[in-house]
Amino acid sequence: NPDYKVIKCNFCEKEFRSKTLNAFQSRLHIVESCDKCPQEIRDLENIWRQKSKVDIWRHFSVTNTGPTGFTASCLYCGHRYSHKNATKGRKHIVFLCKQIPANIREQIRGECTQYYLMNCQTSDSKVNMFTKNEPKEASNLPLLWPPIHAEECLEPKEVTAVKPTSKRNVWIHFDMTDKRHPICRYCGHQYMQRNATKCRRHLIANCTGISVETKNAIFDEFYDKPIDNQKTEEEEDKEDVEEDEEKVEDMAIDPEDSLLGADVEVVASPSVPAVTQTGFVRHKSRINIWQHFDLTVSSRPICLYCRHQYLQRNATKSRKHLVFSCTGIPEDIKQEIRSQCDERFLRLYAGVKHMTAASDDSLADDYVFTGGLILPTKI
Repeated sequence: NPDYKVIKCNFCEKEFRSKTLNAFQSRLHIVESCDKCPQEIRDLENIWRQKSKVDIWRHFSVTNTGPTGFTASCLYCGHRYSHKNATKGRKHIVFLCKQIPANIREQIRGECTQYYLMNCQTSDSKVNMFTKNEPKEASNLPLLWPPIHAEECLEPKEVTAVKPTSKRNVWIHFDMTDKRHPICRYCGHQYMQRNATKCRRHLIANCTGISVETKNAIFDEFYDKPIDNQKTEEEEDKEDVEEDEEKVEDMAIDPEDSLLGADVEVVASPSVPAVTQTGFVRHKSRINIWQHFDLTVSSRPICLYCRHQYLQRNATKSRKHLVFSCTGIPEDIKQEIRSQCDERFLRLYAGVKHMTAASDDSLADDYVFTGGLILPTKI
């Protein structure tokens, strides 16, 4: 029958047929039926029948936690286990507990089998337990930090590092729509999914409607360092602009080597992003594009001027719609949004036809197309 599996004894070569690999039947054959099995292997496999005679739970305070199980706390050192596990409890009493009297430890050791004591390795178990993740090839090198021993875990130490943020309730500052879209209670900014890190950063750095007192209180609640030491968003933008200026100066093109000839002067303007092998350096836009869209219908943006609807929120597509495609937007609002867009965005989405037709004379005069690359020029 192809549905049955064949199990063959390595000593007497007897075969068993079963739908599954039956460990109980195989072990029973080794212990009771196999005549060619060595005695030491038979004794080793017969240990599972010998129930431990050590009443280990008399040294623990066992508490019933309901349907989830039991918790056990050592009566000598107070170490607590979240589950009732006899193997871990015996190992703790025999090898790890530092407060247990020596006579009680020796009494428990005398009740344990030699097989258990031999495999636990009294002297090496402590070191191996705390260094089991250490690479073998680096065993001869000095450790970067001392290993943690059991006695160090028993005494609580004063923590001076950053406060843990996992238990801080950041969601009290947000309203939930559909139980998964957080909306800031101060400025109305909405996120597409719950992310505690982004929401915490929004409250501290980016929220425009929150008061300074509330922001400082939130910062002190989540972190244990003064807010004055943190870089503001304006300082980060200033550093980005300075880095871009350095990149533009370093990558300036020699007019003699340029494809445009020696009459072309390359202008390294801070407003022009630095050119790299993968294109222009991308900058995050600071435009609040969603004030021109209605987001009340299942988070699908609807243009307030022409009622064009998108299936999902996409800032790039929405900005492109307002600048180039919308037919109902007033001209002054379009020019305001256009002035806030960077030149890279206007070049990429205006198209080559739009540029060569000189519909925007300022951009058409400042840039030329050559070899698939747009270079800033001054003729």
